Amino acid sequence: TSDAWRRQFGDVWMVAALALGRSEDPGALEALLAMEARLAASANDGDRRDLARVSLGLLAAGRFEVDERLAKAVFVTRDDPALLIWYLEALLHRFGVGDMRSERRLVQLWEQLGASFPSLRARQARSFLLQDTPPSPYARETFVERMIQELAAPGAPLTGQVLARAWRLRAGVAGAREDLLQILRAIAQELAKDASKGSELARPFVDGLRALYLYG
Repeated sequence: TSDAWRRQFGDVWMVAALALGRSEDPGALEALLAMEARLAASANDGDRRDLARVSLGLLAAGRFEVDERLAKAVFVTRDDPALLIWYLEALLHRFGVGDMRSERRLVQLWEQLGASFPSLRARQARSFLLQDTPPSPYARETFVERMIQELAAPGAPLTGQVLARAWRLRAGVAGAREDLLQILRAIAQELAKDASKGSELARPFVDGLRALYLYG
């Protein structure tokens, strides 16, 4: 509720709003709604930006009536670059708790913005495909296989190739375990030859090991 803190530490304030929305605490939701009402009454540009930021918390709490406002800021105006990654996080949280209303926007993020931001696609694929809540039957039929093909395409980032194999292992595709082991062996051999690539190769290697532990 501190305007001075909000204006000085805007990005941290936005993450705090998201955390409140995730908390499932009635008092947290009341605080978010009160801040939304206060900012909505302001014509100040900074307050209008922060209205979208507090909406992230409301979206994480399941208030999808704010989604159109957020989607416009993310896909159309794009005047707050920090909003994109936390919008994805709010949607992934809803997906993780089984709220399939998030799928439509996750698909839109993948198709419209993911092609320009490979790290965004990796984050989305890791959560969308490998969280406890699996994609719905609708998503499997209409979107997941296309996602896998794009992740595993020749020349695609290594993280995506590992995640594609991890999903196929989870889905029980024949030969998926050996395919995953093969790419992990290749990563291990590359690390053995050049330890300086650790920062580049560690994340996909851990993703693959985690998939083997959970599904293999």
